[in-house]
Amino acid sequence: MVERVPTYCTSSDIADWIRIAINPNTDPNTSMVDENIMDNEDRIDRLTGHTWLDTKLVTEEFSVNQLYDWGRGMPLFPRKRNLKTFDSTKGDKFEIWDGSEWSDQTPVAGVGDDQIIYFQEIKGVIYLRGYLFTILQTNRFRVTYRYGGDNERIKDVTEPVPRDIKKACKLMTCIDILGTDFQMSQIAYGGEGNIDKNKVMDRWQTEIDQIIWSRSEITSTW
Repeated sequence: MVERVPTYCTSSDIADWIRIAINPNTDPNTSMVDENIMDNEDRIDRLTGHTWLDTKLVTEEFSVNQLYDWGRGMPLFPRKRNLKTFDSTKGDKFEIWDGSEWSDQTPVAGVGDDQIIYFQEIKGVIYLRGYLFTILQTNRFRVTYRYGGDNERIKDVTEPVPRDIKKACKLMTCIDILGTDFQMSQIAYGGEGNIDKNKVMDRWQTEIDQIIWSRSEITSTW
C-alpha cells in the first residue's frame, strides 16, 4: 500500500508563508506539519463535497424519480462531481433493492456496461438504462462509484489541484500552527511589516471561507 503524502500543499509552502524553519528537528517538525496538512485536505474535501486527491470510492443510495431522459435513461444525481467512467474492475458497483436484500446487478466490465448504467462524468449524473420500476419506492438503487482526482475528459484542467484549494489548505495549516502553543506573537505578512497574528489569522479565515464556499458542491436535501 502506497503511503499517503500531502497533496494540496507541502511543509515547505507552510515554512515559506509564515517564515519559519520546518525540518525533522524543529517544533513543529516536518512529520507533524505533513499530518496537519493531510487532516486539512480531508476537511476541505468534506466541506466542499469534492476531492482533488487521488480517486476516492463512495457508495450512495438513490430513489426512483419520475424523470426520464430519452436517449440516456433515468438520471440519478450523486453528491459528487468529476466521476470516473463506470468500471467494475476498479470497485464500481450497481445494486438494486429487491424488497429484502441488495441484489448485485453490476455489469461485467467491458460487456455492454453503458447499456445498463452510464456516467456523464463532468456534470456528475448517472443514467440507468433498460429498467422500469414502480414510482414512489425509496432507496431502490445503490451505486458505488469513483470520483475526484484528475479526469481525462476535463480538458481545461492543467493541474490536479487548483491554486485556490492549495492556498486554502496552506492557510488552514498556518492557522493551526499559530493557534497552538507555538511561540510567535507577531509575524510578517504581505509586505505590511509586523502585524498581530490574530488579525492575520482572522483575515486568512475569511479567505478560506470564501474559497470553500466557491468550491462547494450544491446538493439536494430531498
